[in-house]
Amino acid sequence: MEPNVFAEILPKVRSMNLNVGLPTEKTRSSFRLGIYPLRITLELKNKSTTQCPLTTLNLSQTIETDDKPIITTSQDSLDIRLKLRSYVRKKPAKQLSAKDILPPFSASELTKLKNIQCGYCKIPLLKTDTFSKIMDMPSEHWAELIECWMCHQEDYPQARMNDIIVREHIGLVGNTYLLIHPKDVKNDALEIGERLAQVDWTKGLSKKWWPLNCTRCLCPIGEGLYQKMEGENDASELSLLAIKLHKHAVFIELESDTNESITQRYPFSAFIVADLFEAAKAHATYRFIIEGQNSNQTYALIWLFGWDTKVITNALQDESQCYNKFSPNVAQFCVAIKSDLKPYNGDLLEQWQKDKTVEHLVYHDDICLQILLMLKISTSCLPFSKKTINGFSVGFIDIHDS
Repeated sequence: MEPNVFAEILPKVRSMNLNVGLPTEKTRSSFRLGIYPLRITLELKNKSTTQCPLTTLNLSQTIETDDKPIITTSQDSLDIRLKLRSYVRKKPAKQLSAKDILPPFSASELTKLKNIQCGYCKIPLLKTDTFSKIMDMPSEHWAELIECWMCHQEDYPQARMNDIIVREHIGLVGNTYLLIHPKDVKNDALEIGERLAQVDWTKGLSKKWWPLNCTRCLCPIGEGLYQKMEGENDASELSLLAIKLHKHAVFIELESDTNESITQRYPFSAFIVADLFEAAKAHATYRFIIEGQNSNQTYALIWLFGWDTKVITNALQDESQCYNKFSPNVAQFCVAIKSDLKPYNGDLLEQWQKDKTVEHLVYHDDICLQILLMLKISTSCLPFSKKTINGFSVGFIDIHDS
């Protein structure tokens, strides 16, 4: 049986930390380590000379083999610190930059869009050939950025900030959603959430985003922007202005050169990274509160403290489609997460809620639970000494490799 291996590559400081979990059997007493420019081999040996499996790690960064590694051993693990080369003899692996952190399904990738399907029952949601144009939307925080750029907005009346208006036959692409005109969606394809009827529109509220479900399977796949008509207070008399379809909740059907169409779908982790990074760029914040859309419950506090770390491990046991194994060629968002918020962490939650520099990210409650599960799975593969930091659990989120 192979030992559990966890490797952490830090390109900016040209360093690599390798942790190997050692077996507890007393018969195994030694190991053989092979360090090569682009791979590491490890073989555990015991006194009975029984052949143990050879563990091989292929790397995307080149190791400096002339420098002696720093090796620290304990009863249950082996820690190895290696130096990365500042130069390479072959073309190096592509270094991830800020502009590479983009969510899937940009406007350029949707030029051959045929339809959008429910991500659960695959029922088509759009009318046939409905879009004449598909365009990328600006930053989610574009209005705040304009305020920063223009100190005297009275001098720029043409830049007066209003909501982005969706138009019929034009698809708008955001980081995590597709913004569509209601007339481009099939009749009775989506249904409104039941709780909208409970909204008190008499308190000055004129517009509100509310969850939308697939009519066929009743699964949540988006949101609708509803406006109360003048003098009406009945949910049945509301006007639907725009529809958001969450990218992670739908299948994207694309035309191909053959007669068969191609359907694609990405896990939610590919899109939460975009939300975290977009907020970090716009507000220079690295602290986030994850909240449920329906329950208004706070699920977790997330502290982002690294986005270019590369992780290699064979300790991640979950093989479902929602959680990919960490790849040596894919960087990770390194985060600290605190989900045990009550009762003794209530003060910390209250501090974060009052702090205006903390960003609030609101998702459907099922998605919030997926985030917690995804991060807990990533935490499980870490060495014991790296599982926590300042009372937070450490985890990783895959950065989508486009």
